[in-house]
Amino acid sequence: MKILHLTNHLDHGGISSYVYTLALEMKRHGHESSVLTSEGSLTRRFQEANIPIYSILPRTKSELDPRLYFCLPRICDFIKQKEFNLLHAHTRVGQVLAGWVKFLMGIPYITTCHFFCKGRLGRRLFPAWGNHVIAVSDSLKSLLTDKFSLKNKKVTTIFNGIDIESLQTQMKLKNRETIRRNWGIPENRSIIISTVSRIVPVKGHEILLGAMNQLIRRYPDLHLVITGEGPSKKHVEKIAHELRLDGNVTFTGPLEDIANTMAVTDIFVSPILWGEAFGLSIAEAMALKIPVVTTTSWELKDFYEDRNSVLLVKPGDAVGLAKALEELIINESLRRSLASNAYDIVKNKFSAEVMGTKIEKLYKKVFYYNA
Repeated sequence: MKILHLTNHLDHGGISSYVYTLALEMKRHGHESSVLTSEGSLTRRFQEANIPIYSILPRTKSELDPRLYFCLPRICDFIKQKEFNLLHAHTRVGQVLAGWVKFLMGIPYITTCHFFCKGRLGRRLFPAWGNHVIAVSDSLKSLLTDKFSLKNKKVTTIFNGIDIESLQTQMKLKNRETIRRNWGIPENRSIIISTVSRIVPVKGHEILLGAMNQLIRRYPDLHLVITGEGPSKKHVEKIAHELRLDGNVTFTGPLEDIANTMAVTDIFVSPILWGEAFGLSIAEAMALKIPVVTTTSWELKDFYEDRNSVLLVKPGDAVGLAKALEELIINESLRRSLASNAYDIVKNKFSAEVMGTKIEKLYKKVFYYNA
């Protein structure tokens, strides 16, 4: 099969990582994968992996942007020329474009629902879910069948997959001390806590800073690394300054290579406030045998046992988060056991191989049904 992925951009984030991992898995299965996008910070990474990138799409988040419809004839000509026989959309813009391509050319398409989406008027008037929908968690599947009235047989839960071997290879190439020096982390910082996500209110950065403020009083050699960008970054930086945490917090900005952050991390934390459908960075930390603290808002928490493979706290509870982090700070044995048990779960349930096998089966089902 020749598969064309449609996504708004290739900036650092969960969707880009998903497309990259899936394209490599499909290559191992003997299929060709390309990406129709507007480029982004990860474009070079795709090109180095010999995943063709076609930057035809305008950079927009609106399915009503007139530029999309001006370039639709060009997209159809391109798809016909390259002889793609299956589309896979990952964003609302990608879904709508794929819907028009199917209408005009008869090419089937699949969509992946990566996040909890809102039932806006446009989505209700023109759903554009495609021939089949992949939900990255059971909760998302329930949302699609209940709120958007999709038939149960049209939605399949397939969890995101982590390319464990690739992550581990990247980690071996990293020098912890060099990265610490480049980021200006003082040598006397004995424990480094990190978080990786877009900096928006729902990710809970303010709660994390509140927890750090409590911990620093007892453990002044702690250090927090915050990786990510977003509209709330300046606000979060201001809070860190007001709490006088400047010397114990480093904002690294966006990273194309998450292994840089993971290489210096002793404890990973994701203080999400609600609705984390998969939590890619959580799974990546676990794949690298780094102990994780997160909240009960994590949709995959049922696969993990609290205090056996992860520490779970209530969302928005800075005191509870501080207590959980402190327990890991002082208990190295617990850190090791959580990391080991979580790694086994990721390997067995959330590997790239498992995801690739399931999605290939779905691709064939849709492709041959429409052939």
